[in-house]
Amino acid sequence: MAECRFNLRAELDRWPDCADPVQMGQTALSRPSPGQPGSALKYVYAEGDPGLLQVETGRGGPEAWSYYGFRPLASDADGEVIRARIWPVTCPARGCRLKTAKELLAAARASEAQAFTEASEDPGRTAVWVRRAQ
Repeated sequence: MAECRFNLRAELDRWPDCADPVQMGQTALSRPSPGQPGSALKYVYAEGDPGLLQVETGRGGPEAWSYYGFRPLASDADGEVIRARIWPVTCPARGCRLKTAKELLAAARASEAQAFTEASEDPGRTAVWVRRAQ
């Protein structure tokens, strides 16, 4: 996979297609576009190896949430994550009936290796945090 290089301080309309901006608050995230704030989706984060993000999809029923693995790669002097791998947790071959946290964690671990290959249909991403003063 080619590395996506661009100026993090540039306006969003100047970011290349390989960059996917996401604003992350304490309990919600959004995908802004130039001039638009983006609609907020709730999320819950669980520490672990790897960490897990449970993100609201905006759909109802059994597809109301999606899961993503989260592995910090670098932190700043305050211990805040500034770079991480994030990938979709895919269902094991037997189907999407994960009933326990242990099964979800196992699926996240198995998904990580697949998500960062050229063959992945839904590839993992490397996230870089940019914090701005309020």
